[in-house]
Amino acid sequence: MKKYIVLLLALTLSVLTACEAELEEESLSAIAPNGAPSLSQVLIEFDSDYIEPLEYEVDVVAGPDMLVSAFGSESHDLIFAPTNQGANLYQSGTPYQLAAVVSFGNLYLASGKTIDNFDDLEGETITLFGQNSVPDIIVRTLLDSHDFDDHPTIDYVDSVDAAGGVLQSDSQNIVLLAEPALSVQQTQIDDSLSFIDLQDAWYDTFDKAGYPQAGLFVHEDVSDDALKTYLDGLKASIDLANDDPETMASHAASLDYPFPEPVMQNAIPRSNLRLQTSTESTGDVEHFFEQILSLEADLIGGSLPDDDFYRSVDLDD
Repeated sequence: MKKYIVLLLALTLSVLTACEAELEEESLSAIAPNGAPSLSQVLIEFDSDYIEPLEYEVDVVAGPDMLVSAFGSESHDLIFAPTNQGANLYQSGTPYQLAAVVSFGNLYLASGKTIDNFDDLEGETITLFGQNSVPDIIVRTLLDSHDFDDHPTIDYVDSVDAAGGVLQSDSQNIVLLAEPALSVQQTQIDDSLSFIDLQDAWYDTFDKAGYPQAGLFVHEDVSDDALKTYLDGLKASIDLANDDPETMASHAASLDYPFPEPVMQNAIPRSNLRLQTSTESTGDVEHFFEQILSLEADLIGGSLPDDDFYRSVDLDD
């Protein structure tokens, strides 16, 4: 009997050793856009011991073009991107699956005038950025779900920076902003800003705790063991962001993130960072995609993605 126990222990140890050896040979490269997605992984970028023995490097970029290029060229193992963008490119044949959702919305309507809820938008003009993009769809969906006597008028600008410029030109304007742009505007405008949290509005409308705005997409060649190790580290990173945004902002500042540290301290709690694996978030993702399908189906490739879009990996409790 003792011989069998010793043999079993030896076999178990050899399997664990082999798995660790395989991980030691594996490295992960990631790309993430400035803002909530990149902030979600700052702890790993700051200290890669959280995903040891994996080697890790990340490119933090501005704008969506480099993300599209990364999907097409398969230049990175991991891509942080809007969930709809990943779905659209998955349906066009790129070998990336959704591994997890990392941000459940960072959008706000802001103004120097008092706007506490959607009733305060009666008859107003609202400046949105990115016509027919996801932020536009979020606002239009919520406005259409509200009963107005005088429906708000929508004006469009090209970018969140342009929306900030509209607010700076006249703080009484009502504009759509995304964190950390909202926190930037709060430091640049003399008037105090009030804002409507669109994530709270989404909950009030659909009984959903935010919408799965940004996710982590993984190349099909990344092993389950490496992905699980990374997701465990990513969970630790997001937990730190929520529990101690000051420390997280300090780490980001030390990595030369392009926002002042006080801005990131304010932005992190309002970025709704939360890690849900693709299995945990499937219902929320499909509900979100259904809203997109009703207005701009091309944003997710014309239909809901199939089950293989979701890469299933269980995390430690």
